[in-house]
Amino acid sequence: MDTTPAEVSFQASDWIGQGKQYKDVPMTVSAAFLRQLAPPDDILALHPARTLGVMDVLKMHFPEVSPALTSPNADTWFYGALQRLRDAASQHWLDGAQSIRDPRQRAELFLPLWAISVLEDLTKIANIREQWKAARWALNQSLGHATALSRVFSSAQMVLGDVGWNVDTQHGNWVFPTYTFAPLLKAAMLTDDVTQCIVNYLPKRLAENPVASFAHYLAPSRAYNLLENIAKKKSLLTGRLRSILQVVEDAVNQNPEVQVWFPVFRPPTDSGHQQILRVNFGTSRIAYGDSLPSWSPPTAVLRGVQMWLKNRFPNRKFSSGGRTIVCGVQEDGVSCIPASLNAFAAAALGDGLWTPETRELIRVQLFRRLVCDAVSFFLSLFYPSLRRRHTAPPRLSLREILNDPDPEDAAIEDAFDAAECPSDTNDDDESHMDVNEPQQSEH
Repeated sequence: MDTTPAEVSFQASDWIGQGKQYKDVPMTVSAAFLRQLAPPDDILALHPARTLGVMDVLKMHFPEVSPALTSPNADTWFYGALQRLRDAASQHWLDGAQSIRDPRQRAELFLPLWAISVLEDLTKIANIREQWKAARWALNQSLGHATALSRVFSSAQMVLGDVGWNVDTQHGNWVFPTYTFAPLLKAAMLTDDVTQCIVNYLPKRLAENPVASFAHYLAPSRAYNLLENIAKKKSLLTGRLRSILQVVEDAVNQNPEVQVWFPVFRPPTDSGHQQILRVNFGTSRIAYGDSLPSWSPPTAVLRGVQMWLKNRFPNRKFSSGGRTIVCGVQEDGVSCIPASLNAFAAAALGDGLWTPETRELIRVQLFRRLVCDAVSFFLSLFYPSLRRRHTAPPRLSLREILNDPDPEDAAIEDAFDAAECPSDTNDDDESHMDVNEPQQSEH
């Protein structure tokens, strides 16, 4: 087997069991430890393929994420203990540990250090699966009624059937896995990542219509931050931050009557709500829209806009139009982001205006556009020959080291053992274990 320069330069006898502290080791030693945590390819092959369909993953059996590994405190949930195990592994490896086991059970089962990574992977897979499960449940609930959604999509299969559970999607300079967009399928607030992807996607639609793209310009999702900073500092920005607004000014120079739109997100300290702001250079009016009409205006951003316009367009006078942008009204309290961006899509692209009746349909359509269009583009760039394949669920069970009967109190450090794993010395070990039939340790 070929060795890398890092593997050649690392001499275990110089470091392992020599009383050294891991926080002081050079990169070559750190790299050697990370290689110990890397599962073999045949183990990784047991994970579900990232391109496996959402509906297929939901049919698989996974062990539940368990609170059983609770050393030393009974109220410590599994993932917290697993993270502590991972954090402690580097120093124990340097001290000579070669395997892990559950000391509370006086377990005979020794697992290699890379089992920590496998358990982390399984935990992540289980959590992602729960996200998709919740999204499918919400879809089925919505589709069970005669709604705008059910008139377009007859089943959850129509929405999720061709979606890979963990495929990367490309959105400008960002890459996000498909499960990032699962919140669109239920009544949930959207993350900043999803917001940025929607704002990145809408100009692509705008570019398909030359007339609309000349008349409208959608600013980047964070441009409002610059306007707030202008208001706070009472001066224009310089350098790289200034260049973001320069792009907006370039659009104005191309069309002096362009309508410039700014998504405005107000952080949790200021209500945690999104609105939409428009500067109409044709009418010299500034206005905003809100899916919750009773909400207060984005005062700081409005001040920043006025300062920016006064400085950069001194020969023009802009007036305030208040809350006059036509914006759909939300009733669920969690759809301010898609509803506010829908106001732009309705004005610039002719989309139907957001209503409580079309809420679910618009969110699902956004999901399909953000996931399916971006996946096709991403795969064509980086994985031209990638095919969907069905892979068996992971066979290494969480319960192999988390046995229930009569646990003894033990510190997390006691999980590490200096003994070699049975698989290192015994060809007859049971290294391939089934999720449904956990191996029982002798006591």
